[in-house]
Amino acid sequence: MRQPFFNVSGEVTAKVELGSHVYLYTAHNTSLAGAIYVTEHCRAITRMPINEDNSFSINSLPLGTYVLSVPIESFGPAQGFPVVREFNRSGYSLQVAFHGGDNRHSLCAFTITDAS
Repeated sequence: MRQPFFNVSGEVTAKVELGSHVYLYTAHNTSLAGAIYVTEHCRAITRMPINEDNSFSINSLPLGTYVLSVPIESFGPAQGFPVVREFNRSGYSLQVAFHGGDNRHSLCAFTITDAS
C-alpha cells in the first residue's frame, strides 16, 4: 500500500518581515526540548515562504513527527509562533503538540498519524 501524503497549512501569530520563511524539520518527539534540539542541530528538510497575510503551506508531507520554526529575526516588535491547522480526515489526523518557544525560538511541533 502506498503511503499517503498531506498538505498542511497554517499561520504565524504575529506579523513577520517581508521575505520571511517557516522551516520544517523531522523530529523524534514533540517536546519543547526536542524541538529546540532539532532546530539547533539538524538541517531543515524544507523552507516555505510566509505570505503577506502570515499564512504558509507545506505540501506532500508523509506520516511523521515535525517541528516548524520561524527565525526570531523575522519578527518586528512582537514575537509570534507558527500554528498549523489540525485535521482528521479519512482515517488520518494531525495533532499539534504545542506552539510556543522562548526568546530565541519560535516553534510548533505536530504529528501526522494513522488514526485507525
